[in-house]
Amino acid sequence: MGKLSKHQKIAIALAASINLNTKKKNMGERIPGNETEWKEIAEEFETKWNFSHCVGSCDGKHIAIEKPHESGSLFYNYKGFFSIVLFAVVNANYEFMYVHTGTNGSIADGAILKCKKFHKKMINNSLNLPSPSPLPGTDEIVPYVFLGDSAFALNKKFMKPFPFKNINRMQRIFKYRLSRARRVVENAFGILSSRFRVLRRPLDLDLENVDAVVLACCALHNFLRKRVPTYICHSNINSENIGQDGNIVRNKFMDYFNSVGHVSFQDRMIDVVPP
Repeated sequence: MGKLSKHQKIAIALAASINLNTKKKNMGERIPGNETEWKEIAEEFETKWNFSHCVGSCDGKHIAIEKPHESGSLFYNYKGFFSIVLFAVVNANYEFMYVHTGTNGSIADGAILKCKKFHKKMINNSLNLPSPSPLPGTDEIVPYVFLGDSAFALNKKFMKPFPFKNINRMQRIFKYRLSRARRVVENAFGILSSRFRVLRRPLDLDLENVDAVVLACCALHNFLRKRVPTYICHSNINSENIGQDGNIVRNKFMDYFNSVGHVSFQDRMIDVVPP
């Protein structure tokens, strides 16, 4: 491990001062504790991103690190560098609701979610999500869902794009609507890297301190997002086995987006966005 820079020391100190438990490697205190809070998140996703019943956007980001001592290829990822994975669930306002860091970079993207307690709680119905309810303007009852990209597994509480290339127009509209709402997590990562540039180069720290720096950056991001109106600017956004139940839910959303839930710009956008 190299010598700590001034900024790295500050980040580690901040991690301690804001009471982040780096041994647990997660920041989950912002996860809603009741149905009312989840519904407020869903309302914001619907208002801002036109996706009803969405309660969070999920993704992982590789944080570059120097190769840990005697770790072999454990932290070497498919992108060609050593990393740990930052997994996050983000709300409609680019705020981190749940963060887990420390997973070694060699883990496949699709397996990252399954390693987390968050996934177990989602599957075991212990997140206190609201009960399934009708989509606006319809009698079609669907569950509240999280959104992810094609690397993750589909289930009735986790939506992802259709997996095949030759998709029809209705499926393309669903893909566009999902991608538009899901992109908030990518944008949050882009903002994080833009504002906390220590994350733009390999961290030459002990793994415990890597976790502390990353968690501190995420917590400060949330703090600044709420209190500093100019924290986000357009230039730093975008810097970064299927179950039958999941298929049924996805098709319900697809039908909804192509009927009552239609928005005026979607037909134009799918003609300019690659399928």
